[in-house]
Amino acid sequence: MSSVSTQTTICIVISIPSAIVYLLVLTQLIRKNVARRRKKVRSAFYTLQIAQGVFDLLTQLVYFISVFRWVPPLNKFWYSLRDYYMPEMTYVHIYLFLYLRVVGVVCLSLQRFLTICFSHGKLNKLLDSSPALLILIGEISLALAIASPVFFCDGYFEDDVTLSTKMISFSLTVGGVIYYINR
Repeated sequence: MSSVSTQTTICIVISIPSAIVYLLVLTQLIRKNVARRRKKVRSAFYTLQIAQGVFDLLTQLVYFISVFRWVPPLNKFWYSLRDYYMPEMTYVHIYLFLYLRVVGVVCLSLQRFLTICFSHGKLNKLLDSSPALLILIGEISLALAIASPVFFCDGYFEDDVTLSTKMISFSLTVGGVIYYINR
């Protein structure tokens, strides 16, 4: 039977205390953002910052769930889910959360740029007055659009011992280029 590697064990041991501290800081940010409803804390910057924190914690949670496929008593359970979305989830979550975090960092950088360089500009005022839900929908939609090629793949577990994932995928970029070449 396969087992969890040393690197994965070290990652888990380090991630658990950091996730607890991260959760405490995120809870304080959300509490100040929602409960007190102060304009200073309800800006687009804090909305994007909280979204980044939630995405980071979700990344850790999904990573822990996907690591369970290497734990000997649980890998039979994972293998039993091979006809569902589990093989794809172990592959897709890496890219989805990567793009969510990258788009979040880009949005935070653009927001900081607008605040510093164009603090009284129309675009900065529009961004600061936008509802938090609209900002989140825009960020998530952009990340999903970038990550969309990984959703068009079929995955399967090779065997019930290693549970290594194999993916059969089609790249939308390559497919689009081939389409225009063949026209």
